[in-house]
Amino acid sequence: MAWMIINKIMKNLIDKPYAPILILVIFEIMLCGYSSDSQYVPLILQKANPQLYPSDLFVNSSYILNSFYFGIMGFLSRYIELNLLFSVLSFMVAYADGLAVFYLTMVLFKNKGTAYLAVFLLLLSKSAISVAGIGITPSMEPSGVVVPFLLLSIILFLKKYYWQAGLIISAMFYIQGMQASFVAGMFLFHFLMEIKNLDRKKVFLGIVCMILPAVPIFWDVFSGVFSNIYSAQDIKYWWKIIHMRSWYHLFPFSWGVGDWFKYFGLFIWGFIVFYLHKPKKLPHQHIIIMNFIKAIFLMCVVSTVFSEIFVLPFIVRLILWRSTRFFVLFLLIYMSNYFIEFPNKKTWQSLLIAITVSSIFLSLSKIITCFSLVFLGIEVFQYSRKKLAYFISMVGLGGFLLFIVGTVLPMSSEKIILRKAMIYSNLGGEMLFILFCFFVCIFLYVRCLSLKIRMGRVIMVICLLFLFTGTFIKARKWQRIMSSDIAKDWKSVQFWAKKNTKIDSVFITPIYIKGFRIHSQRGTVLEFKDGGPVMHDIGYCFKWWERVNDFGYNSLKINLDMRNDLRRIYKNLNIEDVYKLSKKYGANYIVTESKHALDLKKLYQNEHFEVFFIK
Repeated sequence: MAWMIINKIMKNLIDKPYAPILILVIFEIMLCGYSSDSQYVPLILQKANPQLYPSDLFVNSSYILNSFYFGIMGFLSRYIELNLLFSVLSFMVAYADGLAVFYLTMVLFKNKGTAYLAVFLLLLSKSAISVAGIGITPSMEPSGVVVPFLLLSIILFLKKYYWQAGLIISAMFYIQGMQASFVAGMFLFHFLMEIKNLDRKKVFLGIVCMILPAVPIFWDVFSGVFSNIYSAQDIKYWWKIIHMRSWYHLFPFSWGVGDWFKYFGLFIWGFIVFYLHKPKKLPHQHIIIMNFIKAIFLMCVVSTVFSEIFVLPFIVRLILWRSTRFFVLFLLIYMSNYFIEFPNKKTWQSLLIAITVSSIFLSLSKIITCFSLVFLGIEVFQYSRKKLAYFISMVGLGGFLLFIVGTVLPMSSEKIILRKAMIYSNLGGEMLFILFCFFVCIFLYVRCLSLKIRMGRVIMVICLLFLFTGTFIKARKWQRIMSSDIAKDWKSVQFWAKKNTKIDSVFITPIYIKGFRIHSQRGTVLEFKDGGPVMHDIGYCFKWWERVNDFGYNSLKINLDMRNDLRRIYKNLNIEDVYKLSKKYGANYIVTESKHALDLKKLYQNEHFEVFFIK
């Protein structure tokens, strides 16, 4: 009797998405928390109090301030404590993301199982091609806040509510123009490809509603972009700087073999779910999604051509490779449908589903690539290409076994190439254990479904408990970092600065550590992380790079060990260097790590950091 009651309760919960998604979001926030240490927090603080950071280069960057988000948050922070505001907003964004993914999947496939699996797979942040991407991830930055609205616009577009979708995109241009432009590009590409089959009046109205209300922000952005004319030599120098600083965003020719191996799996899965396994239902929505995928591919091609071959600053500034986060979104939704429809009557079929879903949830891109080959072999087998199918599947399984062996067995080599390969094949013992926990839970649940066991939903709850336990183990590393003594001491320095220095004080801080402005509410000369806007604003780029040079770093080569090099350079600053930086940038204080000998008056010290008075 008790089991029947539990089973009925679970059925009622699953039939309506609000409670299950709420549970998943609460779990996610417990697991990941939310970051109140975003680099953009000082911009909110300055909007709340314009006297802050009067001479800080990064905070006063004109490009960043184009977003209305900071003004809105700054206004709210005057009446609501910022941490409380962040916690409430993170929950709202995460929950809205979950619901948006659910209903987007329902519009495409009309299947609640597919929709719930899509939300599950997108629960944690997923890596898009070249950048960290979309997911139901609490974010205090404009790029995270706009996601549920952009997904809502896509849902409306799929239902042919063009002007409503256009208005949402237009509003999002004022919050995060870059992501809004990606979705706008997908919409316009679909209109162009299907104009003969669409109601032209609706199309025209949709375009007007998308563009006309955003004209003021377009004018503000483009007038700033084209107000300064730079020579070909300046543009070439700017290109070298952004290539050094942001090669992982914009320059696919500079990505490593290991990176492309991970992305290769996404392309294979795209071929499987978009081409070999086309959904038979709702062909209209599928055509729209395929046009969106083509638009994303076109944006990536344009970005590559005009950043790697012919440098066109306007195209470079758009960072079009970031549009691939929407490719990953659509891909995971289609993969969810594929897994739901994939037969699971046999044990080996359930094993494949379980290990693949586990690796996707945990963002183990290497494993995803291996099993993409296995599933590709299964699909090829249906086309009577048995030898090719067996070969492809065995390559995938062989790759998976190599990663297991590389993780379990300690190996070393004197040859650099072999040593790098061994490091790449090592998943980490803790991650392998977590993968095993997830695999067991999901496998048990899939077997219950395939065997039509009546207690399937109850077993699902038990499995989820084990699953959550495994995920919390994954979070331990992040928690250790956040609670480390160094992190606490870094915040202590900031709190001291806020309490004991004037509001217009400027600090020289370790350029390899970010976030000094957040709790100190004081300006800094430079943090290397300040280089984010360099690709959007050539004038800002040159000012930022001048400061980097003044600290002693001037290499324009890609450097994977840059943090350690910056640490070494900063520790080698002598008293003459400090005085030069102080005079040029108006700095009053310098923060150093302990045991950095400077002949200056020491004002504060903890275990890891010291503060000296310069003038």
